Amino acid sequence: MPNEEDSTKNMLLLQEYQERMDEIYRQVRFMEELLGEYRRVKSALDEISKSKKGDELLLPLGGDVFIRASLKDSSNVLTGVGGGVFTEKSVSKAMSFVDKKIESLLKEEEKLIGVSQELKAKVEELSKKLSYGES
Repeated sequence: MPNEEDSTKNMLLLQEYQERMDEIYRQVRFMEELLGEYRRVKSALDEISKSKKGDELLLPLGGDVFIRASLKDSSNVLTGVGGGVFTEKSVSKAMSFVDKKIESLLKEEEKLIGVSQELKAKVEELSKKLSYGES
């Protein structure tokens, strides 16, 4: 027969697991947004690689707003390296950079989903204990 102290500990543990799962779900949603952004960048790089100097492009500003721009250089792009610093890369190297970012995000997302599944199993186990009055 469980005592009240065990039940209280289990309820607190259950709450902690649920909070951790919520945080993981927030992180996964954020990663999904980043993945979408990198996929859009990859698509734009693909379009640039098919274009030539002087071609007119529609560049997204955000919120479904675009600007027409003429392409000055179709072989190189600028990539941010942090702290407001940019480096010039070929389109193919930029595509490779984006592919690595996507791969890294997918691996991290997979890990988070694995952790959330483990937590879900623990939540289910604790829920059963609490509902059946076991310790």
